[in-house]
Amino acid sequence: MAKKNTDIKFSTMKQKAKEVNLMEQYAFDDDTTLSFYPIFPPTLIEEMISNISTVLTKEGDELQLSEDMMHKFIIFHCIRKFTHLSKQLKAETFSGQLTEMEAIIDSGYFEKIVDEVFLSKEIHKVFDAMTKISSNYMFLEKMTQKMHDEVSKLELKNKHIFENLNLNKSENNVVN
Repeated sequence: MAKKNTDIKFSTMKQKAKEVNLMEQYAFDDDTTLSFYPIFPPTLIEEMISNISTVLTKEGDELQLSEDMMHKFIIFHCIRKFTHLSKQLKAETFSGQLTEMEAIIDSGYFEKIVDEVFLSKEIHKVFDAMTKISSNYMFLEKMTQKMHDEVSKLELKNKHIFENLNLNKSENNVVN
């Protein structure tokens, strides 16, 4: 009995990617509609996280957001990135985006989109991706610090070698 080839094909991957990048329409009770991605494409999640990072970095270290406000800000970015509203929500500054977010919240649509439109597992994908990126950043930061500490130890341990290297370098410059 011949074994069936089960290797995935790139054409299958492209087809699945195409399916993930399709928008659907949701009809609200007031007869308005919202076009949205029912499944958040990973590439768009990465773009969104990068955009959030850029906006928050521009604000600097003095920016203090409560956990609730940060949660809402991330959800706002989900609305901004995964709905047709991305064409209308154009603010690039933190204060501009807060103004847009407050308008969506005050309109009542923020809660409706979170409760009725987006699947909770898709929102969790965003928070999981942010946690993963944050963890990787912290890991790299620790590794960098460890590397600097090890180099400092080696410099102290081998101080006489470095001094001789500098002395030899100086002597070579005098000779030349």
